[in-house]
Amino acid sequence: MRYEEIPVEPALRHLVVNFWLFAADERDPPRFEHTIVPDGTSAIGFSRPSRFADGVAVFVGPRVTAAKVEVVAGGRYCGIRFQPGAGGSALRLRIDSLRDRHGLLSMVSPDAAVVVVDAMRGADGDGDELDALHRIASNLARDAEPVDAIVAKAVEAIVESDGLARVADVAVGIGVGERTLQRRFRAAVGLTPKEFARMRRIRRACLLALQDRESGLAGVSSDAGFADQAHLTREFGGVFGWSPRLTLAYLERIEHGNIT
Repeated sequence: MRYEEIPVEPALRHLVVNFWLFAADERDPPRFEHTIVPDGTSAIGFSRPSRFADGVAVFVGPRVTAAKVEVVAGGRYCGIRFQPGAGGSALRLRIDSLRDRHGLLSMVSPDAAVVVVDAMRGADGDGDELDALHRIASNLARDAEPVDAIVAKAVEAIVESDGLARVADVAVGIGVGERTLQRRFRAAVGLTPKEFARMRRIRRACLLALQDRESGLAGVSSDAGFADQAHLTREFGGVFGWSPRLTLAYLERIEHGNIT
């Protein structure tokens, strides 16, 4: 397996975190369930089981558990990860309606599904796919609804703290009441601020474990803001359905590129 994240140009950063590419190869089982680490964002993508097959547009909504999606060895998968709070603006729908869901994009946003499929038609290889993703993102950005600026500031504060910022402190820092922030955040991101912060800590723990395999789970627990290793184990069990060791063993099978 190979997974890579590609930065986007400044003009798209208000809407898009990055583009992503994923491929399974002959080292992987013919067909298997891939586990996606939740990070509080939503995404759309294109799934093609082989270069000779027709592909479909797909989505992954904001989640508090890991998405489990079926992939095929030899298949290619690519997509657009939206900024937290921008997925609903890009797709012109209530993003909380997609919470903890994934599936065919045509079922939730038929117009966006047509844009994705049309742009990806004939794409062959990373370069073609990235060009197509840029066209899709540019199309969506042109017609997107405005992003809630208050929520964008709250998201930035939580992300910069790796999920350690207190919600009350975030609300004070951006000059709104905590109740107002809770309401607007849930509507724009699909998660509560507390849930979003939890997903950022989970993501941080996964990154730390992949980047520094000498620290061990105790070190990862501390550095990612968990009370102790037992706390980390409980959180991973709730999110992935696996222990930290099993989760990280799976993630280590993937060749990661440009993950930040």
